[in-house]
Amino acid sequence: MQDMHKTLPAANDNRGFFSTLVALPRRLPIAYKMAVSFSLLIILGMGALGAAVIHYQEDLMRRQIESYGATIVGQYAATAIDPVFTDNQFDMQVLTANLVKDHRIEGAALVDPKGERLAGEGLVPEPLVDYVPHTELQSVTWQGQSLLNVPHQLVSFFAPVQFRQVTAGQAIITLSLADVQYSFRQTIHTLLAATALMMLFSVIIAYWMGKRMGRPIKTLVMATDELGQGNLNVQLPEDRGDEFGRLNQAVNRMVRNMREKNQVEGVLNRLVAGDVAQQVLSDLNDVGIGSQRVEASVLFVDIVGFTSLSERLAPEVVVDLLNEYFAYFTQCSQLYMGMVDKFIGDCAMIIFGAPRPNPDHRFDAIACAVMIQRLLERVNKRRHQLGQPRVCVRIGINSGEMMAGMVGADQRMEYTVVGDAVNLASRLCSLGQPDDIVVGGDVIERLERPGRVTAEPFRQMKVKGVTAMVSAYRIEALASRYEQSIDEMIDGLLTTTDQPPKAI
Repeated sequence: MQDMHKTLPAANDNRGFFSTLVALPRRLPIAYKMAVSFSLLIILGMGALGAAVIHYQEDLMRRQIESYGATIVGQYAATAIDPVFTDNQFDMQVLTANLVKDHRIEGAALVDPKGERLAGEGLVPEPLVDYVPHTELQSVTWQGQSLLNVPHQLVSFFAPVQFRQVTAGQAIITLSLADVQYSFRQTIHTLLAATALMMLFSVIIAYWMGKRMGRPIKTLVMATDELGQGNLNVQLPEDRGDEFGRLNQAVNRMVRNMREKNQVEGVLNRLVAGDVAQQVLSDLNDVGIGSQRVEASVLFVDIVGFTSLSERLAPEVVVDLLNEYFAYFTQCSQLYMGMVDKFIGDCAMIIFGAPRPNPDHRFDAIACAVMIQRLLERVNKRRHQLGQPRVCVRIGINSGEMMAGMVGADQRMEYTVVGDAVNLASRLCSLGQPDDIVVGGDVIERLERPGRVTAEPFRQMKVKGVTAMVSAYRIEALASRYEQSIDEMIDGLLTTTDQPPKAI
């Protein structure tokens, strides 16, 4: 068991090595890949070409040798007819010796029908009795040794020495295949040199081409990295006429579409709440009229005496004043997970608990209202120092079941909440005095951890469609730690800019 445990790391190392080896081509730059690919193609191409050339040359030279050998041995046999039939040893030896003087001929011999040598010089296959008698021209390839004892291939040609159908012996000549083999080697060396030279040029050209092709790819990778980091100011060159140019154009179109989409999202987020905008953009094909029952809170905040104030001010000043205070309302609501549903004249309607569920929506609505009132106290002090009139608001809050969703027509719709609880919140707002926060009984009676809020009964009132009297409360204060947190957030809002915030 111990030995087995010792061998496991080696196996893991091997797997890691082979995995790295397999993954290596995917990690190489494209220039290296092109260089290797071109080299392999040239090796395969030159290998196939070399094999064809060598085969053709081998076949051609073998035919030439066979033709030459057949001619020489035929002439040798014809010339040897008289000496062989007359048994003239001297003439046979002279004829053979003269024939071997040709450097292309390694050996020659004349033999009788029994294989006995009549005359001979140089290399001939032994024993001769194994190769005679032959009644027609034949050749035999065999392994021999040169005068320097270097083994090499030889080919011997046999032709009958005959006159009028009478065979008196055999004529034999031996040719060396060394020239053929040398030619083969030279051809192989030439092909190898040509392959190496072409590989060198191809590697250089492929590397250069890979570098040129890699530049636009590298630029494209850098652009996509910038896009991944949220930079939509990427602009790729479109002056190329090849596929990279068309790819750059496609990427630029995509970036422009993304910029336009972001602009649309930005504008949509300013026109409607962020949660509603994301819900709409998540499925543009499923946007339509529809609502669902939710448990939520609604806050109405109304600027008191705005009508008389607007009569004393220029229209431009009135609009700037509205935008300033609507910006305050929006910022406070965002800090408490509220959504500004709409601005109605000098009134704002804020929803808590929809479209994003919030189990503590009642307290968040109250805390948002307290923050608005405390923020406006600070703003009014600044307005007083500037000699500007004081601006007060009254706030009404109610909670309960209501319908939330897209309301309107197919041609024009908006996200909102409707129901008796919403109507009661609007009515509570109208009943309050300047700086009042009036809430419905449902808000106080169903508040989680009620010790966070101090409220006093405001009045009992009759609501249309409801048999029992409806209780209303006035918010006095929050627990000290919540009010301290509100003061810190107000400090942050008022110190981030010297200018009043703009409505979003």
